[in-house]
Formats: sequence, structure tokens, C-alpha cells
Amino acid sequence: LCRDIFTNDLTTPEHFERLTQPIMYAQAELLAAQEFLGSVPPTIDEHCKNDMENCKPVAIASFEKIVDPETGPQEVDRFVSAIEGKVGLNVIEEEARECVWRELIINGKGNTNTYRDRDGNGPDET
Repeated sequence: LCRDIFTNDLTTPEHFERLTQPIMYAQAELLAAQEFLGSVPPTIDEHCKNDMENCKPVAIASFEKIVDPETGPQEVDRFVSAIEGKVGLNVIEEEARECVWRELIINGKGNTNTYRDRDGNGPDET
């Protein structure tokens, strides 16, 4: 089911798509958009309906736990263990995960913008 990641309320496919683009939308505007929706009928995610057999959640990744220095590496390991070995999904070796996590999350390395690069105002509407 399409659910808002902040409130866990049912949401529309359009809002669910916005939630998958955290660099584009600030938390405040996503929360306001969800509140504006009011009561929403249950909807199954299109990817789940069209691309997967027996679509059901097996793990929930917590962004807050992944970026937390105290829980990050363990949260990554927990999440990866749910997808490791699945056909079509390649993950890095267990020995490298904590190092990669530290470089990306703690040291801010990498060549892509992340949540730390956001100003909290959402995308430029011009």
C-alpha cells in the first residue's frame, strides 16, 4: 500500500512518488501535502503491481537510523540482509559496507547530492 513515510497514513500514488524524491521536496512541504489529501483510499504501488510477484514488505529501512552514527552500520546490515542474494540485486561485500557508509554519511564523500545538501525549502519552482 502507498503510505506516507512521515505519518504512515495512506497516500495517493502521486504523493508516494514525491516521497521517493527526497532531494526535490522538503519534509515540511511533504507533510503539508499529505495533510491536504485528507482521507485516501488504499492504493498499491505501481512498481509492486506491475514488476513484482508476491509483492510484500520484508524490511523497512529507517532513514533516521541509517544516517545516525550510533545505529547506521547496523541498520544498513539489517536492511541489506533482507535483499542480499535476491535475483537482480547486487550489494557490496559485507566487509566494505561500514567503510562505504562512513565515507558517504559521516565524511560526506561521493559525487551526488544527499539530504545534507538540501536547504529545507524544496525545489526551485522557476
